[in-house]
Amino acid sequence: MKWVVKKSLEFFFIIASIFFGNVFFNKFCRCCHIKYEIFKNKGTKQELFNNYMGTQPKIFICIKPKKSVIYSPFNSQIKIKPQINRGSFMPRFTRYTRHQLDRFFQELKPEIYTEIAMLQIDCWWSREPLPFSKRTIGKPMKLNIGDKWGDLFDCAWFHFSGVVPGSAAGKKVVLLLDVNGEMCVVDSNGVPLRGLTNISSVFDDRLGGPGKRVLPFVEKAHGGEKVDVWADAGCNDLFGNLQEDGTVKQASIAICHEALREFYYDFEILLDLLNVLDEASARYQQIFTALNQAVHLYQQNQSDRLLQASAILIKELNKRGGDPDLQISAIGHAHLDLAWLWPVRETIRKGARTFATALELIERYPDYIYGASQPQLYLWMKNYFPELFAKIKQKVKQGRIEPLGASWVEFDTNITGGESIVRQLLYGKRFFRQEFGLEIDHLWQPDVFGYTASLPQLLKKSGIRYFMTQKLSWSLINAFPHHSFWWQGIDGSSVLTHMLPEETYNSPAGAFSINKIEKKYLDKDVSQHALLVFGIGDGGGGPGAEHLERLARLKNLSGLAPVVQNRVESFFKLWEKDADDFATWYGELYLERHQGTFTTQARSKWYNRKLEFALREWEWLAVINMQYATKYPQQELLEIWQEVLLYQFHDILPGSSIKRVYDESLESCQKLYQQIREQVSLNYRFLSALIDTSQFNKPALAANSLCWERSEWLSFDKKWFRVTVPPMAYAVVETALMEHELPKLTATKALLENDVFKIAFGEDGAIMSIFDKLENKQVLRPERVGNRLAVYLDNGDAWDIPLDYADTAPRYMQLQSAEARIEGPRAILRQKYRLGHSELVQDIVLTD
Repeated sequence: MKWVVKKSLEFFFIIASIFFGNVFFNKFCRCCHIKYEIFKNKGTKQELFNNYMGTQPKIFICIKPKKSVIYSPFNSQIKIKPQINRGSFMPRFTRYTRHQLDRFFQELKPEIYTEIAMLQIDCWWSREPLPFSKRTIGKPMKLNIGDKWGDLFDCAWFHFSGVVPGSAAGKKVVLLLDVNGEMCVVDSNGVPLRGLTNISSVFDDRLGGPGKRVLPFVEKAHGGEKVDVWADAGCNDLFGNLQEDGTVKQASIAICHEALREFYYDFEILLDLLNVLDEASARYQQIFTALNQAVHLYQQNQSDRLLQASAILIKELNKRGGDPDLQISAIGHAHLDLAWLWPVRETIRKGARTFATALELIERYPDYIYGASQPQLYLWMKNYFPELFAKIKQKVKQGRIEPLGASWVEFDTNITGGESIVRQLLYGKRFFRQEFGLEIDHLWQPDVFGYTASLPQLLKKSGIRYFMTQKLSWSLINAFPHHSFWWQGIDGSSVLTHMLPEETYNSPAGAFSINKIEKKYLDKDVSQHALLVFGIGDGGGGPGAEHLERLARLKNLSGLAPVVQNRVESFFKLWEKDADDFATWYGELYLERHQGTFTTQARSKWYNRKLEFALREWEWLAVINMQYATKYPQQELLEIWQEVLLYQFHDILPGSSIKRVYDESLESCQKLYQQIREQVSLNYRFLSALIDTSQFNKPALAANSLCWERSEWLSFDKKWFRVTVPPMAYAVVETALMEHELPKLTATKALLENDVFKIAFGEDGAIMSIFDKLENKQVLRPERVGNRLAVYLDNGDAWDIPLDYADTAPRYMQLQSAEARIEGPRAILRQKYRLGHSELVQDIVLTD
C-alpha cells in the first residue's frame, strides 16, 4: 500500500530539504520513526524545486513485505524498513494522475519496435517521376541516415537492402522506412504494394499522426532473410511541404513486439475513454483503477508482467453496452484533393500509394471496408497502374472497396455551370457502371465550399437520392442547425442529406470520436444512425493500422454508442428509415467562409466558362452534321470533357491551389480552347457548304445554338443587320441589301445614351447618373455614384476576404484616359485606370 504525507508538511519538507540537504531529511525520517538508506539521487536542488513546482509530485511511502521504498519529490528512491508511527499520518491510497498515465502511454509507443540492423540505402534521383522499368536511369546516390536526397517535389527510386539477423529468429520482423517524403513500395514487377508517409508530415495532431513508416516483412523470421525493397519516392509530405530538408530519417530492420503492440492499443482506447466519461461514474473509476494497476504490473520486473497487465485491460474492454440509442456506421476513406498543395502529377502517385495501403490493410483486417470517391482517380489507376487497378476491381466485387459519389470529381458547385454539373454526374455514374457494374445513388462532397440551390434538381433527375457533406460546419457566423435533413432546391426537388456529426472526414476513430458524434449529433432526437468517416485525408494516405485497431476495440464497448464498419450504401438505407421525421432546408447551402474563392485565379475561371460554352457549341454542331454522314467525335469530346471536369475540382477552379497547378492547368486550358474553337469553325464551314443559298446574292449564315429565339445586331462587310434566329437553328442573311436602320446613340466622355438609358459620367470616370427613360426614373440615389473602382487591402490568402474590409479606407483607381465611340448599334466608352503598377481597361457598352 501507499501512504501520502499531508500537503503542508510535504511542501515544508521539500523547501527544507533543498536548503538544508539530506541532514534535514534524516531528521524528518527519524521523527517519523522511519529507518532508511539512500541508494539513488538525481538532479540539483534547484532542478528538484522547479520540478516540484511544475508537476507537484507526492511523497510516496511504499510498504511491502520485507521491503519498502519512499519516492521523494527530488526523484530519490530510499530503502526503508516498515517501521512507522501510524499516528503521524492519515493514510490514503493515491493513484497515478492523468498526466502520469498520459506520460506512461507516450513512453510506451517507442518500445513496440526494437531496431536490430540498419539497411543499405541506394537511390536514383530525378526531377520528375520515372516508371519502374527506368528506375535506375536517374542520378545514382548512396545514402546514410541524415543525408539529403532531394528538394520539394523531387523524385527518386529507393532501393533498401540488408539481411535479417539471426537474433530475430522466431520473432515478427518489420522494416522502418522514413525518407522525409512519401513512398510507394512496389513488388518485383513494379506493382504498388504499400504506401509510406514520413512521420514529420504536417497534419492536425488532434486527429492522430499521419506517419506510415512500418512495412511488414515476415511474421516469424528464421534469420538470414534478405531484404530487397524498391520504393518510388516523392520529396514532399502529405501537404506538399519539404520536411527536414529532404533527408533520410530511418531505414532499419526491427522486431515488432506484437503483444506490447496489442497492449498499447488496449491502453489507448481506455485512456481515451476517460476523456469522455463522467469522472464520478463507476465506469470511469473502474477504468482508471485498471489503468493504474496495469501500469504498476507493467513496471514490475517480472517475465509475465505484460500478460498480467493486458489481462486487467481486456477485462474492461470486454464490457459491452446495452440496447443502443444511436448506432454509428464507419467507413475508411482518404479524401484526396486531385490538386492543391501539390501538382496533378503527384496526385496520381498519391492515389497509387493510398489504394496500395488500403489493399494491404484489407488483407489483415477482415472488417475493414475502404471507400474511395472520384472516378477520375480510378481512371488514373487504370491508365498508370493497371495491375493495381485489377486488384481494386476484385475488392470492389467482394464489397471491401466501395466506390463513393456519383460525380467525376468532387467539383465546385458555385462557379461550375449547369451543363458541366450534369456532365460531372453523367460521366461519374457511367464510369462506375461500366467498370464495376454499380449504380451510385449518392453524391459525396465532404469538402466543397457551399452548394448551389439548383443542385437538388440536378441530383434528383440524375437518379441520386442522397447527399453527404460536412463543410458547412466551417461557417464562421451561424451554426447550421441540422446533420440529417431534407434539402429542397429551387424547383421543389428534395434529396436526403447527411452532414457528418463529427464534422471531419479525417476521424481518428477513437473513443473521443464516438462520443463527439453522440454529443454533437443535432438530429439524434429523430435519427438512430450516424456516419463516421475515418482515415488520413486531404493529401491522401487513408486509414492506418491504428484506426482499425481502435475500431476493433470500440465495436460495442460499454460507455459508448456501438460502431460497426459498414458500406455507405448500407448506412443510407438504415438511416433513411427515420427520414419522415427529418426537417427540410430550403435553398442554397451557403458556407460562411472562403468568399475569396469567387475571385481568386480569374484566368482559370475565365477559361472554365469559355470552355463550357465552346464545348456546347461544338456538340450542337456535331449533332446537326451527323445527319449529313459526318462522324460524331464521341471519344475526342469525352477526353476533353474529362479534362475540363478535372479542372472544376474544388481546389482548382476556386483558385486555392499552389501556383504550379495553375501554370500547368492554364496552359492545358489554352490548348483545349484553341482546339475546340477550330472544331467549331470546321463544323460551321461544313454546315454552310450543305445549305442551298442559290436564291441569295450574298448570303451569310447566322446560327443560334441556344434554346430560345434570339434577335441580335450582326455585322457583315461593315454593314449592320438585325437578325432573328429560332432556337437551336440557323438562318441565311442576304447581306447584299441595305443595312438596317440603326438606333440613335450618343457617346462622349461624359455621356452614353440610347432610347432606353441616359448615363452621365464624372471627371474621375464614376457614373453620376443612370436615367431609365422607359420607367422615367433615376436609378442611382442622388447622393450615390456608381463605377467608382475601389481597392481594399487584403493581407489574407486565396480563401477568404477579411470580414471587416468595408470598415477600412480603400484606395481608388485613378482615371488616366477615356475614349468614346459608336459602332453600329453600340455606344462605347473605354476608360483606362491605374493604381501603382496595375492598369485596368474597362469598356462600358450601351446597346440595343
